[in-house]
Amino acid sequence: MASSMASNCALCLTRCIFKRRPNSKEGELFGCNCDGCKRFICKDCGNLSTTETDALLLQNKSLLFFCMECKACFPEINNLSQHYDQLSDKLVLKEKYISNLETDIEDLKTNLKQEIDRLKRENEMKDSHIDRLERRTQTLDDEVFEAENNYLTTIDLSKIGVKTCQLGAG
Repeated sequence: MASSMASNCALCLTRCIFKRRPNSKEGELFGCNCDGCKRFICKDCGNLSTTETDALLLQNKSLLFFCMECKACFPEINNLSQHYDQLSDKLVLKEKYISNLETDIEDLKTNLKQEIDRLKRENEMKDSHIDRLERRTQTLDDEVFEAENNYLTTIDLSKIGVKTCQLGAG
């Protein structure tokens, strides 16, 4: 056990060498090791009863012992623990915020892709309409050109006294 390895109390140093546990081996100190700093603390310096000391010295103990110096750190540990919990809560909120932003970004990407696709289809329809209009314009230009040629031919023939007639007209 840890108590038989120690030579004196970490707090009172040599004073507890003379405070032996009843039925203890020669030189065994009456106390236990701190579960925080692992230093040996005698029964008197640790304010421990004999029963508490016996329970703390068991191999399968369920109790923890902390010296006064380690106990003095508990408020700071509690503050750090509370601060850690607060930071942890903030981190969870930030992670949710980031997750929401990522979802919003994905939604925006989807909407943007849909809008781009819609505009492409609209442009394709406009291009198709423009092609039809260009073909129709070309057809009209061809018809106008043919009509002008027919008219000019008719004028030229009439000047020289040639009568024209349409074939197939009765």
